[in-house]
Amino acid sequence: PKVEKEEVKPNIEYVVQIGVYKENVPASVLAKMTKIGNVNKENVNGSVLYRYNAGTFTDYTAANARLTEVKDAGFDDAFVKPLLDGKQISIENASKIF
Repeated sequence: PKVEKEEVKPNIEYVVQIGVYKENVPASVLAKMTKIGNVNKENVNGSVLYRYNAGTFTDYTAANARLTEVKDAGFDDAFVKPLLDGKQISIENASKIF
């Protein structure tokens, strides 16, 4: 019998990063985060810094749409961060893979 090879796609995720802040985020920033909703916080290597993300997507277009919402809420430095198997890669590499 003929065995068909299943195409394995790389595990790429697109994270919308709002920014990195110290433990005490200013109330005005927290208010903006609450307004956009669905924000998660992760510690950066056991330090006093925390990375705030506004969603993880498997589709770049969806991540970009979320980025627009986040920037419209006043987070001008927000960006889309592509991850390949959990490690950050460039947008150029991510677009070559897909």
